[in-house]
Amino acid sequence: MAIINPEDLTFNGEEVRAFAEAIFEELYANPTLDQNHLVIEDIVAKQQIAIFGHLSKITKKDPGCGQGKTSKNIPLSEKFWDPVQMKIWLSECHSQFDKTFMVYYKKKAKEYPDLTVTEIFSEWLVNEVAHAAGEDILRIGYFADTTAKLIANGGVFTAGTDLTDYNHLDGFFKQAFAITAARPQQRITIAKNAGATYADQMFDEEDTANRVATKIFQQLLVKADTRFRADPNYEILSTRSLADQYMMERLNNDKIELAYTREESGIESLIVLGKKVFIYDIWDRTIQADQNNGTKWNLPHRALAINKNNMQIGFDADKGYADFRVFYDEMSETSNIKGGYKMDVKIVEDFRLMFAY
Repeated sequence: MAIINPEDLTFNGEEVRAFAEAIFEELYANPTLDQNHLVIEDIVAKQQIAIFGHLSKITKKDPGCGQGKTSKNIPLSEKFWDPVQMKIWLSECHSQFDKTFMVYYKKKAKEYPDLTVTEIFSEWLVNEVAHAAGEDILRIGYFADTTAKLIANGGVFTAGTDLTDYNHLDGFFKQAFAITAARPQQRITIAKNAGATYADQMFDEEDTANRVATKIFQQLLVKADTRFRADPNYEILSTRSLADQYMMERLNNDKIELAYTREESGIESLIVLGKKVFIYDIWDRTIQADQNNGTKWNLPHRALAINKNNMQIGFDADKGYADFRVFYDEMSETSNIKGGYKMDVKIVEDFRLMFAY
C-alpha cells in the first residue's frame, strides 16, 4: 500500500510547488521511553526474571538446648521475557508522486524512479516513520493483547480495527488487569467508566463538588502497599480526562489554579500529594479511536501508580527500534523504509502497582 495516497489531494499542476508551502499537522507529544519505564536491552529469547523475597518471622522463644531450629525459606517467584519480533516496512512507487505536487521533487532521466534521494523521502518521511514507530511502542506496550477481539466478538476493540495493530503481546494494561483481579486491594474503581453513554462517562459539576478525581489520586497513594507508598520512585500515569478533572476540582473547590509542567519530552505533568502525575494523552487517543463502540468508550478514565523501574520494556538491541534502512529496489522500482526489533513489556513486582479504572 502506498505511503502517500494521491486521491487525498486535488492536484492541478501549479497550486503547491514547494514542500515548505504544505501545512503539516502538529505532532502529539509523547513521553520518551525511559521517562516512566526501565528499558532493558539484549532480550533476544525467552528469558527468566527471578524475583527474590525476604525472610521474616525467624525469631522464636528459646525452647531449650538443642531445640528451636526454624525452617524458613526466602520466597522466590519468577516471570519471563518472551520477546516478539516486530517489523516496519513501508514502500512507495514513484508513480504515486506523479499525481501530487511532490512530482516536482522527483529526479529526472534514469534516476526518476528512486525517491530515496529526494528531500521528501530521505528527510521528512524518515522522520515521520521514526515518530510513528516511537508512538507505536507506547501504544503496543500498554494496549496490546494477544487475545484481542472486536467488540462484536466479545472484545473491546472498535469495529474495523485491524487487530494486528494490537495482538503482538500482552501489554501493561492487560498485565495490570490480571494483577488487580488477583489483588483487588490494588484497584480503585472509577464509577464514571461504567456510564452507558459518552455523556454518562463525562465528569460533571457534582463530580467536581465531590472531588471525585482528587479522591482517586489520594486512594492510589494511601491504599498502596506501605513499601510502595514509601518508594522514592512512586509516580502516577494518568489519562488527560482524569488529570483535567483534578484541575477543575482544585480550581472550583479550593480556588487554586494549578498549572501543568511541561516535561523535557514535551508531555505535561502536575503534582498531587507531593507525587508527580504524568499525563498520558496517548491513552485517551487510543481509547477514543480504537476502544469505542459508538455509544461509549472502554474505561476512558485510567491511572496507574508505578515505579518506573518496575515497568520494564525489553528490546533485543540498543535503540534497535529507531534503526531504519532506506533503500531503492531496482526490480520492483519501489523506495523502501524498513526496520525491525524484538520487544516485550513486563510489570515485574506485582505489589508495586496501583490501578484506577
